[in-house]
Amino acid sequence: MIDGLGTLDDAGGYQGIWLDSPLVIVRLTLSGEIAALNPAGQRFLALTQADYGCLLTQFVHPIDRNALVKMIEQVVAEESPPRTELRFRKPDGAIVFGGVSIAKLTHAVALGMVVIIRDLTQEQKHRPKLLETERMASLGVIAATVAHEVNNPLMAARSCLQILRDVLSIKEHTEMIDLAVGEIDRAARIVQDLRQLAIKGETNRESIMIDPLLDHVGRLLRLSYSQTEANITIECAPDLPPLFGDRSQIVQALINLVRNSAHAIEGLPKERCRVAMRASLVGTDAISIAVVDQGTGIAPATHRHLFEPFFSTKANGQGMGLGLSVVQAVAAAHGGRVDVTDTPGGGATFTLVLPVSTSLDDRPAKLLEVAMPAVSLLGKTILVVDDEPVLRRMIVRYCQRMQLTVLEASNATAAIASLAANRVDFVLLDLHFEGGGGAKVLGVVRKDHPQLLARTILMSGDLDGGASQWLGVGYAGVLQKPFELKDLLVKIKNLLSTTD
Repeated sequence: MIDGLGTLDDAGGYQGIWLDSPLVIVRLTLSGEIAALNPAGQRFLALTQADYGCLLTQFVHPIDRNALVKMIEQVVAEESPPRTELRFRKPDGAIVFGGVSIAKLTHAVALGMVVIIRDLTQEQKHRPKLLETERMASLGVIAATVAHEVNNPLMAARSCLQILRDVLSIKEHTEMIDLAVGEIDRAARIVQDLRQLAIKGETNRESIMIDPLLDHVGRLLRLSYSQTEANITIECAPDLPPLFGDRSQIVQALINLVRNSAHAIEGLPKERCRVAMRASLVGTDAISIAVVDQGTGIAPATHRHLFEPFFSTKANGQGMGLGLSVVQAVAAAHGGRVDVTDTPGGGATFTLVLPVSTSLDDRPAKLLEVAMPAVSLLGKTILVVDDEPVLRRMIVRYCQRMQLTVLEASNATAAIASLAANRVDFVLLDLHFEGGGGAKVLGVVRKDHPQLLARTILMSGDLDGGASQWLGVGYAGVLQKPFELKDLLVKIKNLLSTTD
């Protein structure tokens, strides 16, 4: 017998199940008193046989007590309550969590109930992080929905800055504009990277020169940290070969490393508030970018946890513990690694090691200048169709400066009416209108104005441009927002020179 549960069959091993089960097994009377506890139950609740006869509810957290009372009442009434998570309070006041299931004993010698509890204490501790992981995983799906809406204002801001740059001559102003445009482009790439989480697409790889890359990172960081907070220096060995990788990801990894170092030197004397980025060649096939600080260093016990997601030595609210795991993921995605060592004299050195480019073309990654056809746009008309007013205004203004006559429409109905009423030479069409308006306009162009199809340029803030259903029908191509306004001009002039 096991405390009235029933006859034991040694061959069946029920005694062993009772004694060795990792699940808590509690036998209750019909009034809810503890009649027996297996060893796992005694450990979980920190109770002994001296506590037999006590109500189980008195060991449940007061907030959850009524839930257990209701479960017991349902069992007595021959109902089957669903599994419920409850908090239990041990005699010393410690709180543990359990997933509780209760059933009526129908085969036992004595009437009563059996309670099965799975210890959820550790799971409960990690649940916020699990929920955060799930939330972050969903960002890819969210980005797939909002990419178009995010890229539209980015494109509008980028276009405003480009037009301003064309009319300004003061070098200081144009440099600031170039920096702002670069950051808009980085934001657009981040949106693309987020959406790739959902579609598992390829990253944007290119040949990257180290010196300008580190200079760009340094400028970004100096906007965040004044010289009194962190003196950020850059040391780059001469004539380094380029990397081949995703520029946005590498920039993000380096920013994460420097921010970590800046946190490590907070509150230290001024002479130690220094962070250095040092790039050098490793052998013949790799480049190391070391981020060196003279901070408090890394405790030996934390070394093995550094790259674990959600591990953080910062105070609550100062970080989610994802920075270094992102750095490691970026390194792995590029066929590299991250090393961490102690800085001589105190501090830590994180080294991002990445393979050099194996491309035959090791020129710096940049937009190559395209030979623009020597054709005049005077007298040519373009219809610009976009439901974003600021972006549409910037494109219209740019096209007018290029001597194009511009018609504009903010919706499908206006666009179709303009096509019917005017002689149009080119169409610049945003695909994503509410209700599928972009596709509707493209369908009208194809059906009623077939001569315009080869001069219809699509634009979209979505990664694939939303044009897959139109592949092969003969439109002039897709401009991915945010794009260079010069790209639009080149496209139009090329179309004019090849289709006239």
